[in-house]
This record gives sequence, C-alpha cells and structure tokens, in this order.
Amino acid sequence: YKYREFERNNIIATVCGRLTSTRLKRKLFIDFHEDKLIFDIFSLIKESKYLSKEILATSNEKNDDELAFECKKRNIDIFRGNGQNLIYRLLDIAENEKAGAILKITGDSPFAVPEIIDEMCKLYLEGDYDYVRAINLPQGVSPELFSTSYLQKIYQNMLDPLQSEYLGYFVILDENAKKACIKVNFNNQDLTKYKLSIDLNEDLNIAKDLLKKINKKKFSQITLKDIVYNLNGLKTIDPKTELKMPHNKTINYFEYVNMMNSQNYEKIIEIDID
Repeated sequence: YKYREFERNNIIATVCGRLTSTRLKRKLFIDFHEDKLIFDIFSLIKESKYLSKEILATSNEKNDDELAFECKKRNIDIFRGNGQNLIYRLLDIAENEKAGAILKITGDSPFAVPEIIDEMCKLYLEGDYDYVRAINLPQGVSPELFSTSYLQKIYQNMLDPLQSEYLGYFVILDENAKKACIKVNFNNQDLTKYKLSIDLNEDLNIAKDLLKKINKKKFSQITLKDIVYNLNGLKTIDPKTELKMPHNKTINYFEYVNMMNSQNYEKIIEIDID
C-alpha cells in the first residue's frame, strides 16, 4: 500500500560494495582509471539521463568505515545497512528515497554504461514491468532493474534473505514476474563470452587492457560502442567456468546465460551496434 505513493520514474541506482573481498583484497579501492574502481563507476553512471540519484549501498560494519569516508570526500551519497542481507539494504534505500525502482549495480562491475542504463529505464517506464535487464553483453556490463514492489515480493518469498546476493537467480526461477530486456546485437557475436566484472587479478588485467584499447582520458566518456569494438583479442571465459549460487551450489556460466536469455520476457528491445 505504501509503495503506491512512490513515483515510478524515481529510479535510484545502488552501487553495492564492501571492502571485505577475499580473492582480490580491497578490490573496490584498486587504482583503476581516473580514480579507485568504485569511484570510476560513479563517474560513469552519473551520465545517465534517467537516474534520480546514485547511492553507495554498503554495510554499517567497521570494515567499511574507510569506504564511507572516501565517498563523503567525493560527495557521493551513502547508505549503510545490514552487511549480510543485501535485499534488506536495497529495500531500505527504496523506502527512504520513495523510489519506484532500484537499479542494482555491483561494485566490481565498472562498465555499466549509461546507454544501457537509460534504455533499461525507458523500457521499464513504458511498461508495467517488475524486472528489466540487458542480454548478450559481457559479464558485468548489464545492471538489473527491479520495481520496488517486486523487490519486496522477492524478499517476502525468499526462504533465506542472507542469500540475496544472488537476486538474478531468484528472478530466473520466478515464472510469474513481468520481465523485459534489452538485447544487444553486434556482428552476430556472442558477447557473453567476455568477462568485465572483477573478481581476480586476471580480471583486473583484462579490464585494464580494454581501457588501453579504448584510449579515453575520461572514464565517464566510455560508451557501449567503445566496449564492444574493443573486445576482440581479450581473453574469453573458460567454458568450464562455474558460478556460485545460493546454498553453496554452482552452475556452469554458459548454462546460466542460457537460462537468463530464455526467460519469459514480455518485451525484448533490440539494439543494433554498427
């Protein structure tokens, strides 16, 4: 009932991140392009025309005090909440901001370009959708857009909210949600074989190689075309790669991509890149 008062076009971007990474320690604070990884992300997504606000969604634990401090120095909005329950944090932000929708971006995915964000937001606003994403893109390029009411529905139906790090998987399992997507086409290529999210030092090297090929001084000026034009030659994802799922289960990455691509999308908007 409360959410009916929230404006649909009040879309809040949440960049979700903490300083507790184990495989690549303090990866959000790695020097990336113009600034640390997490702050380059903010410089890019601020170019979106549809976002009402961009907020760092982090924990209220001592481990993340430094992250909050550095955000304040850069005048970046921060929300600090439950460190273990991501969906609870997102709902808190949505309710605080009276947001019609939450755009979820992970703090280790620096290439969430504004063109994709804006096309997703536009699609969401044109229809009464619960969930919007983009497909046929490198891992880490597409954010996920949830209506606030749908995010609450996921929370109510989730057996263990501490597993909410895997929100996209819960969406895949939901056959009743109203979903839509943006499909990117580029020379009939499978762009999902590239990884641009950063979990390991190897991923960081791939991302920095891409930045060298793009060769732009301002991170905020990077476009979708810059990314797809310069993927050729970068290392691709091993076909045997497994992704972590809830309750310590795993799934093959390309099997997961196939599940994501074959969801019951009510509308698919295709974007052709020449």
